Amino acid sequence: MRQHSGFRCRSLNEGFRSIVLASAFCGCVLLGCSAEKFKVGEVTGSVTLAGQPVEGALVQFEPEPVERKPLPAAYGMTDSSGRYRLIRSGGKGGMPGAVVGLNHVRISVPEGGSAKIHPRYGGDGTFWLDVTEGTNVLDFELVNDPLAVRPPGQAE
Repeated sequence: MRQHSGFRCRSLNEGFRSIVLASAFCGCVLLGCSAEKFKVGEVTGSVTLAGQPVEGALVQFEPEPVERKPLPAAYGMTDSSGRYRLIRSGGKGGMPGAVVGLNHVRISVPEGGSAKIHPRYGGDGTFWLDVTEGTNVLDFELVNDPLAVRPPGQAE
C-alpha cells in the first residue's frame, strides 16, 4: 500500500482483487457452494442370520462412480442387537449417511466374530441397492444358502 498525506491508499489492483474475492465468497454462500458434489441419505437398519441378530458385522455401501470419479463409501458396524448406522468415509469422515444412488452392498464378519456368514455377502456381485434422500431403513436377513441371497424387500 502507498501512503499519501497520512492516509493509506490501495492500488487499483488490490481493490479489484478484494472485490473479486468478496464476490466469490458471497456467491458461494448464497448459491450453496460446497465441496461435496453429491446428495446423502441416512441409512440405518439391522443384520440378522437365521432370525438372530449378528453382532460385529461390517456393513459397507460403495456408490457407483459418477463420471469416473469415485464417491465416498459408507460403513457401519452392528451392535449386540444387530443394528447399524452408516457413516461416510473420506475427507469428512464420520459424517452420517451414504451417497444417494446405486450402491454396491457388502456385509462381512471379521475373523473370530460371533457369526459365520456366507462369504458371498462380502464379495463382489452380491447385490446393489438404491439409496434415496431422506431416511432409508434397510434390514438384511442373511441366510447361509448362497442361492437364496436377496436384497432387502425382494420377494422370495
